[in-house]
Amino acid sequence: MTASLKTHAWELMALALFYFVFLGGEYFFDATLAGFMSPADVVLNQGMILGASAVGFYCFEPFSRTPRRVRLGCSIASMVVGFGGIAVLFAQPSLLLMQVIGVICFYLLGVLGGAVHWAASRKIAGFDHAALLVGIAYAAGIAMQFVANAAFLDRLAASIALAVGAAALLVVCRRCFAGGRCDGATRVSGGPMPSERDVRDKLSGKNVSNALGARATCPSASLRGALWLSVIVALVSLMFVTLDNIVTLADAGGDLDVGSWPRLLLAVSAIAAGALFDIRQRRYMNFIMFCVLLLSTIAILAAETSGGLFWGLVLFYLASGFFVTYFTASFMLMAPKTRRPALWAGMGRAINNACAFVIVAPSLALIQTGGLILMIAVCIVLFVAIIVVFFASGAFRLDAALEEEARSAVDLAAFVEEYGLTPREAEVLVLVTADERALKEIASEMDISLRMLQKHLTSIYKKTDTQTRAGLTKKFLT
Repeated sequence: MTASLKTHAWELMALALFYFVFLGGEYFFDATLAGFMSPADVVLNQGMILGASAVGFYCFEPFSRTPRRVRLGCSIASMVVGFGGIAVLFAQPSLLLMQVIGVICFYLLGVLGGAVHWAASRKIAGFDHAALLVGIAYAAGIAMQFVANAAFLDRLAASIALAVGAAALLVVCRRCFAGGRCDGATRVSGGPMPSERDVRDKLSGKNVSNALGARATCPSASLRGALWLSVIVALVSLMFVTLDNIVTLADAGGDLDVGSWPRLLLAVSAIAAGALFDIRQRRYMNFIMFCVLLLSTIAILAAETSGGLFWGLVLFYLASGFFVTYFTASFMLMAPKTRRPALWAGMGRAINNACAFVIVAPSLALIQTGGLILMIAVCIVLFVAIIVVFFASGAFRLDAALEEEARSAVDLAAFVEEYGLTPREAEVLVLVTADERALKEIASEMDISLRMLQKHLTSIYKKTDTQTRAGLTKKFLT
């Protein structure tokens, strides 16, 4: 497993640095504004920058379709704005300027986050330990933030550490995109073509989430799954964000320090979540998340009602690590199966941040009015809704989806072996029979010329004794 993780070291580093910069920037922003406004206003402003980052995540997909020169120019401008923003927050010229800079910087961080998640998504498709990779990356980001908070007590040193982290993220992110394009026009696997034996192994069910197996899934079914997952993540986010606002409010008021040692429990739980989620190719991922959610919600509410804010914080961190790993890994693994993978890869973080923006004002009003019973009632209602959605979406049908993918993979492997298709022809076969997209669009996705695609298709026709795309699709699927 260690060797496998090493093959995805760049993706791991990119995710870890993104978490460090994002969480470190959020902490730095909150700490800066705490000297100018009340704790409640700090929470409101935190929701504002998280909302801006969610917009950035959504904007990455259309941005990725722009010409390369435009992307390069925007990237350079973003670097200047980002580093200038850190300098402005350090200088503290005026409250309004700091708020504006915070929104702009986190919007740009959201766009960059979309790029990081898509880069990692296209490289780890079919990786057996994808959830563990996400958990380790998140844990590394948390650990770096903890060390930075402890080592750089001076504001200047903290701002420099943040700037260095941002620079490193840009370098690593550029390396992650090496050899491919970020606009979705890449091979789904994101790497070199495997040998014929590797293709047969992957298609025989040993790894049903690989590029070819993923493309065998119906796009409309993948979209339904993505939408159901979005609803689940949104509901859980609304509940966790309410609890997170309690923590932020207590931190801004001096009752707690979110940079203290309990925060490291986020790292521990994220790694544990990744290891558990990856059991039997993530077959029990939804069930494990549901159990953790059930137990943690009961425990957190019990701690809050008894006045144990510290223990509530500990339990919150333990549950949050599982949730972050869950929504990040789920969307990254699902993204290559959709028509717009660059949009869906970072959707988990986007939805979570959007919910933070939406719920911040009402949850803060609820907390400040002292409506503890009402807050508990809201959390219970949300949890009941989560249970309903889990069942309605079929999330507890643990084996059905994976077994269906496995059957598709076995059928494809048999077809490839029967007609002697090469690995490249097998990839073409899956893509041209998956839907009715134009060949030009498929060629763009494979990052080859239309002429080359037609050459592969002609070879497939000859080997399978078919003459048209419709005939090939009928023969392959029946």
